[in-house]
Amino acid sequence: MISADHLRAESLYEDSARDAVFHTPERPAWHAMAACRGVGANVFFEASNYSAARELCKRCPVARDCQTAARSEIFGVWAAESPRQRRSRRRASAPL
Repeated sequence: MISADHLRAESLYEDSARDAVFHTPERPAWHAMAACRGVGANVFFEASNYSAARELCKRCPVARDCQTAARSEIFGVWAAESPRQRRSRRRASAPL
């Protein structure tokens, strides 16, 4: 199995490009502190990488912000939650 650290090390962007991506007005401020900063999206959107993505998310200082932002996302791992887990959480909190 590929570790989250290995994926992070292999997929980091060049510092200047990464900083340009994460310091744009369109992105929330918490993105700059995310553990996934600079990690390629394939880690979070390919089911074969979900366990590595979850491990990275578990160490993230802004996981709560990510979880809130991803409430309606239907693809990928967000805040260590799979699409199925988010769907279950939405159903559980839906009014009857």
